[in-house]
Amino acid sequence: MTPAPQNTAISDWVNETQAPFLEQRHQTIIERFRERYIGNLSFLPITDDIKRSRTFFHPNAYFGYRLGKNMLTLSPTNLSRELDLYFTDRNGVLKTDVEQDLSALELANKAKSEKKPVIAFFGGSTMMGDGSRVPGFTIAAQVEKLLFLKFGLQTCCINFGVAGTSSIDALNILDSDVLNQYHPDMVIFYDGWNCSTQYLFKAVIAQSPSLNKKIGIYDRQSLFSIVHDLYLAKSFNAFWLFKYCLTISAIQVLSKGIRFFKNKALSKFLTRCAQRLPVFHGKQAIYHDIYHGLTHEKVSLDSVVKLAAESYSRIHESARKHCEIEGVQFLSFFQPHQDLGRKTLTDTEKRNGEASRSMLMSADVYKTFHRHLCEDLFKRPGYFDLTDCFQDIEKEVYIDDGHINRYGNYLVADRISDAVQQNLLSRNV
Repeated sequence: MTPAPQNTAISDWVNETQAPFLEQRHQTIIERFRERYIGNLSFLPITDDIKRSRTFFHPNAYFGYRLGKNMLTLSPTNLSRELDLYFTDRNGVLKTDVEQDLSALELANKAKSEKKPVIAFFGGSTMMGDGSRVPGFTIAAQVEKLLFLKFGLQTCCINFGVAGTSSIDALNILDSDVLNQYHPDMVIFYDGWNCSTQYLFKAVIAQSPSLNKKIGIYDRQSLFSIVHDLYLAKSFNAFWLFKYCLTISAIQVLSKGIRFFKNKALSKFLTRCAQRLPVFHGKQAIYHDIYHGLTHEKVSLDSVVKLAAESYSRIHESARKHCEIEGVQFLSFFQPHQDLGRKTLTDTEKRNGEASRSMLMSADVYKTFHRHLCEDLFKRPGYFDLTDCFQDIEKEVYIDDGHINRYGNYLVADRISDAVQQNLLSRNV
């Protein structure tokens, strides 16, 4: 182990995470890797944008989504006009540095040959990099940097984060790809937000007689798999297919109108018309069904939240055991959220938090979910609750009710790096 650099290097890095971001950095990267740039993602219901999004986020019934290979794109950060840059390698794994020439798999093999620990990170949009602006400010990238700056520990940190996924999807990727190909020394799950929502709705389906009849589910089934099943179940419903084809046709017509007319007001109007078209499949369709199903029958909210928390615990324990069989350390970190933390929020954080908070997942529900986990799971070794991560921080961290900025990623990475260093030392890696 090399001697740790001076603390001034850490201070310089903290300042870097808070410095104003120059948009020219994005343009410089795009110009350099023009052949891999697929355009910006907007997530608008316009044909070209839908196709571009599906190119980068490949829908998959088993994995939820897998990322496109050798692709560079810019995607809007929630509730802001700021863009985050994502860059994948030849295997569809996120780069932690745009200067990274080797794939993540090649980096892992190289690290193994040099006796450096390989650490695999899993999570949703926050781990993937929402709010990071560039790959070097993601949590995985900052943990690797801080492990060296603070402890002189050289590691290979790989970011397997995919937006919108839960720990079930992470476990599937871990089992199918990561353990047998990348052979990590440590696996880190960073989640909580997506899991609470998706496991809650699975629990509601299980407890609701009408919804359970309509939507068949299995314990280890992800929400994306349930969506796929619904889609297949309706494939011979002529009326549903007619409505679906009608919607697609309407989107295509409106998309052509948006591209054809140069008038901004008219384009904005047509875009709003496209956004009001009904959703026939996808997570939002399920949420809609469940939300309206709850209003027509009595379902105990406390019982479904407890079931959701039990699912969270069970999936993470399963991931831990899978790692244990392979001789891999497993650490789990429950991510911060405005509804749970005791941070003194800035006016901007309050405003953005209120604007982004889902009516389907109230603060009380999320707090109850967290409380159930505190009763048992967080008391076990290897499980860490980061909901207090920002309680003494006055500067802006949240960009909405859950996503965080580059400085927020640093604060999370700082806590994770301490836990990683202690666990690596315990194994004498």
